[in-house]
Parts: sequence; structure tokens; C-alpha cells
Amino acid sequence: MYHMYMKFKKQIVRITVLFSICLFSTLNSFSQTSIYIDSIVGNDANTGTLALPYKTITKLNTMTLAAGTNVYLKSGCTWSGQKLKFKGSGTAISPIIIDKYGTGATPLLAGNGLTGEAVVYLYNQQYIEINNLEITNSPNGPKNSDFFIGLYSNGTNPLGADRRGVMVAIDNYGTANHIYLKNLNIHHIKGQLGNGTTTLNGAIPKRTGGIFFTVLGNTEKTSSNSRFNDVLIDSCNVNYCENTGIALDNEWNVYYPGSNEYNKWFSRRFSNIHISNNIVHHIGKNAMIIRCTDSTGLIERNVCYETALGTTGNTMFSARARGTVFQYNEGYNNRATTQTVDPGNIDGSMYDPDFGSINVVFQYSYSHDNSQGLYWGCNTRSSTNNTSGVPDPEDAGCTARYNISENDLGDLVFFNYPSAGNEIYNNVFYIKSGLKPNIIHENGGNNHTYTFRNNIIYNLSSANSGADYVFDNGTTNVHNRTITYNTFFGNHHSTEPFDSFKLTTNPLFVNPGKGANGINTLSGYKLQSGSPCINSGFTIPNNGGFDFWGNKVPAKAGDATDRGAFEFPAIPVPVRLVSFKANAENKVVSLIWYTENEINNAGFQIERSKDGVAFEAIGFLKASITTNGQYRFIDEHPISNITFYRLKQMDNNGAYTFSSIVAINILVKTAQLNVFPNPIKKGTQQLQLQSNLDAGTYPIKITNEAGKYVFSNAVYLNQSQSTLLLPKTLTKGIYWLQIVSGNVPVITRFIVE
Repeated sequence: MYHMYMKFKKQIVRITVLFSICLFSTLNSFSQTSIYIDSIVGNDANTGTLALPYKTITKLNTMTLAAGTNVYLKSGCTWSGQKLKFKGSGTAISPIIIDKYGTGATPLLAGNGLTGEAVVYLYNQQYIEINNLEITNSPNGPKNSDFFIGLYSNGTNPLGADRRGVMVAIDNYGTANHIYLKNLNIHHIKGQLGNGTTTLNGAIPKRTGGIFFTVLGNTEKTSSNSRFNDVLIDSCNVNYCENTGIALDNEWNVYYPGSNEYNKWFSRRFSNIHISNNIVHHIGKNAMIIRCTDSTGLIERNVCYETALGTTGNTMFSARARGTVFQYNEGYNNRATTQTVDPGNIDGSMYDPDFGSINVVFQYSYSHDNSQGLYWGCNTRSSTNNTSGVPDPEDAGCTARYNISENDLGDLVFFNYPSAGNEIYNNVFYIKSGLKPNIIHENGGNNHTYTFRNNIIYNLSSANSGADYVFDNGTTNVHNRTITYNTFFGNHHSTEPFDSFKLTTNPLFVNPGKGANGINTLSGYKLQSGSPCINSGFTIPNNGGFDFWGNKVPAKAGDATDRGAFEFPAIPVPVRLVSFKANAENKVVSLIWYTENEINNAGFQIERSKDGVAFEAIGFLKASITTNGQYRFIDEHPISNITFYRLKQMDNNGAYTFSSIVAINILVKTAQLNVFPNPIKKGTQQLQLQSNLDAGTYPIKITNEAGKYVFSNAVYLNQSQSTLLLPKTLTKGIYWLQIVSGNVPVITRFIVE
């Protein structure tokens, strides 16, 4: 009986001890829902409730917070020299949230020069949200004069060290989910100013600055595949930071996001990264460095200005990224080449697809007044495993579309490292008088393939010494250029490229050159209704679907597309204008046009101009009695050697629309070239030609709708009819046949069905 009693007693003791251990463990994890901290009236001996708050951040750091814990810092309070470095993670349903409470100034965490890690440091944690804090970290406090004064390496920046505002790090962790930073004011972070990966005073410059997400390489294992998923950085103000504003990195994901390294890159990629609505300014180098992100990454509606104040750097760049989208961002006053601390002659653009960038898209953005221009193309495989100058076949797909560049300096579009494809289309480049940027610049030491289509260059610089183009026309490297359907208005430098479908007439912007600070100040770059850029562009598939202002953009072959960043909204009209041509006949001008689907058409007002801008009405023709009309109007008294014409098609209800503009020189015989049958059936090998050119043999070229040459030959033309033998390889589509007569191209269109 005694033995049974002692055995029972031991069981009671064991249960009591286990209960005590569990109770202690539960209390140590601090599972209470809310914790309050007040640096003025709090006390670390309190219970952390609203009535009895803690005093220090250090107290919080002794805890392992349970999922669902809310930590509130008192508004109007300051914590100096203390890191926010608690333990614990939330869950998808119950994240840990750090926020403010009360009224007054935002809670301030003043690092006062703390080195290593950051003022706010998360390590191997997930499901954390941090909101509404002010964070600084500089030895002398927020003192502007301590920033952008020199480099540590040459002794002019002795305060530079390993400092950050917020650092989120994982190491041998796997996937860290749901880290949200919102409404943070991070400023005066005295990191290490400079370039490269050399450690200076304990700091690698590119790893210091305002916000830094990274996978460390301390204990990481190949099988861990540590990475971030579901990161939000929203509505933060990041300023006066050395070296960078916001940066993402994975020290273990150095892989190329394609070819034989794709699977390794994919397993360590960052997914669902959303960086939005932030204001980043007064930064030593880059405003944002976006590495390792995939096609779920979205960098949008950020404003970045006064960047590269202490050394060279592009405002925003991607690296080892695939399919990430940058949109609705504004970047201005990048000082890479104009500041005096550590200036250079490279970098300074708003956007830079850097090493290992594939299919990264930069769209609907505003670049202005920068040291360089809109696009600095460095999207080669990497700096270490591609030094041949020949691109990897997958170095393709980086795209700049529907952006506006106003008064940028340097290289507006630069193709630097070897790449197999960059798509530059439907952008506007405005260059005021007195500037002299390179509109397109090719690095002659590397091979490039790129397209440049549907862009408008509005060039008011000097024709002789202003904006120009730097093409590599040597024999060492290969540059596969497709430059077509662009508008070159204003002054024309001798280096301006050939473009089979070039327009040089005024694009008729509403009010160009009047953009100010703010992406909403650019309505002056919309097209007026009579613009020659309307419906005269090349239709590009997979074009994003919208223009700069959100208007729908056609993407189906055969649809009419505009040039520039504005797609003129389609207005239903009762007439489709099939063709409109002007011919010179004995010093008079004959205007001929054809229509289809005429419904409720009142007729056409014929207008002319001496400069392509100011038009006057010179006649009116009533609508045809059939649905398909043929019209001819004779102008017996052209007002100058070169005269511009357009049609004003008028509906019965008073609505109207303008045609494209045609120009004619009455002193030059108008070359005519017609083909028939048109359309032709696929496989047809004979095309009949009629021309008024002098009899003789002429070189002939055929390009497809993309502007690429598909066939060239020579053909003998006489005054009646000639036959051109076509290749069997022409597929269905629209083609342009070009004959050069006296250095003047004569072009006509035909269709293969």
C-alpha cells in the first residue's frame, strides 16, 4: 500500500512539474494579444498592457512573440540606440503586427549610428507586418551635411559604416512568407557610399541603406532554397540614405534565370514582390535594386528623385530577374554624371535591366531631367560568365513601352552589354533646345539585337551639334536593328537612322514639353485628332493592352495602331478610308481616295497647309451614293512647292474625323507603283507591276509587317506592265514592296491571303 501511495505521489509531482514547465513556456512566448510600449511613462517591470505599458524596445527583444500578437508603440515617443529585434513568427491567418497607438508624432526609432544588422531587424521570421514608424540611423542624428560628401576609400567619408534602416534576412530557412512594410519614414541612414563588393569599414556598400531584404550565406545549404514570397513595401518615404534606398538580394541565387541554370534560379527566386507608392529621394546611389524576382513581381507607382548624389548609379535596376514589371513610376534628377563627389560617364538612367534580366517590362513611366535617359540595357547573362560580346540566346524580351522621356541627358536608349533582344516601342522622347543627348547608342564592343518601333522623337535641339545617334557600323560586331514606323520631328541630325515608314511631320501633340514633377502632368503628350501618328503605327502583339493613359491598344494583326505613348480613342465613324494619295500633274495636285462602308456620310472637306500644322479648307465633295466611294479632287493652285493635304470626313449629324496627312512636291514627278492582283493567294509566284518610272532595271525589296526584309531582287520596269517573280516562302500577311528610284524609295502594299 505504501509503495502504491509513493508511486501515485511521484505521478502527481511529475504532472505538477510538467504543468509548471508548460506554463512557464507559454508565458515566455508572450501569447497575449496586444503589447504596448511607451518610452515616457512606461516601465519594463509592467505587464505591457495599455494601462501598464513597457518602456523599452529592448524589453520586447527578450520575447518570442506568438502568432496574432499586436505590438503598439506610443506616438510621440523616441527610442534611441535600440534595435527592434524580437523573435517569433505569425501565421497566414494571424500575422504579428507592429504599429503605433495614440496621437502625435510617429514613433521614432533613432539608431544613432548602430552598426551591423539594422535598426529594425527580422531574422528567419515570417508573417510579420510593420507599419507607421520613423527610423533613422546616423552617428550625428539626422544631419544633412553628413551625407554625400565623399568616399570612405579616399578618406572623405569617415562616418560611412555597415548601417541600414530595416533589414529582413533569412539563412537556411526555406520560404519566408508575408513580410509587409507600410507607411515607414526611413531617413538619414548613414551606410557606406560607394561601388563594388569590397568591404569598407565593415560594410559592402550595396548592402547598406534604407530597406534591405536578403538571403545570407552564413549557414545556407543547397537544399534549403531559401527565398521570399509575398513581400509588400508600400507608401514608405525613404530618403537621405547611403548607399541605396530599397534593395533585394539573395547571396545564394547567383544563377541566370534561363538556359541550363533556370531550375536553380527558380528554386531560389523571390515571388509575389510588390513595391508600390513609395517616395525615394536623396539617395547616394540607386533608389531601388530589384534582384531575383519573377513574373509575379510588380514595382509600381513609385517616385524616385535626387539619386546617385554620391556616386554613379541608375535610378532603378533589375538583376537575375525574369518577367518582373515596372510601371507607373517616375524618376528624375539622377545626378550620376553631374554631381562632383564621385561622378562618372556611365549610368544615370531611370531604368536598367542589368545582368541576368529576361523579359523584364518597363512601361507607363515618366523619366525626366536625368543624367542619362530612359533605358540602360545591360541584360546579358552575367559579368562573369559572358565576356565574349556574343549574347546568350535567352538574353531577350526586356521591353520599354509607352513611356515618356522629357529633357533627359546622356544616352536616352543605350544598348550596352550583349543581348539577343530588346523591344523599345511606343515611347516619346522630348528634347528641348540646347540639349544634345544620344537618342540611341550602341556599345560597339558587343552584339545586339533590338527593335525600335512606333516611337516619337520630338527633337528641338540643334540639327548639327544637338541630339544624335551613335551606331556601331564596324565589321567586328553584329547589330540586328529593326528601326521602323517611328516619327522623327524637328531637327534631323546626319546620324538619324533610315526608317522605311518614317514620319517627319509634326505629330500634333496637345502641348509638348510642359511636363512637370508628377506623372499626372503629361496630358500635353496626347495626340490631337488630326495627328499623322494616329493609325499609322505598326501593330505589336502582346503589347500590354493599354497606353500611358489607360486607353486600349489594338494587338491583332491588321488593326490600326498609333505611334507614341497615346492611343487615340476609337471614335465610331460611318466611313473607312481605304487609301488617300496625292499626285503631281503639270504643277497641279490630284487628290485621290477610296472608301468603304459609307453610312450617314455627308462628305469630305479638303484641307491644305504649307507647314503641315495650320490648315485651310479648299473644297468639299459630297458623299458617294454607294457604300464604297471613289473620289478625286484637283488643286489647281498649290500654295508652295511642298503642300500638305488632309481630309475632314463629316457625318450627317455634324461629327467629323480627320485623315492622315499627305505631302506632295509639285516640282518633282510623283513616282507611282501599283501591283495586281492584290490580294494574292498564298503560293502565288507572279505579281504584276505598273509604274510611271523611266524604263530600266531597279533594285527591289520586300519587307513584312514587322519591317524585316524577306526578299530582295532586281526587276525590269517598262511603261506598261512588268512581272515580278515571288518566293514561295511568303506566308499570309501584309507586305511592303519597295523600289528605289534616284535615292527615293517608292513603296506600295500588297496582301497575301
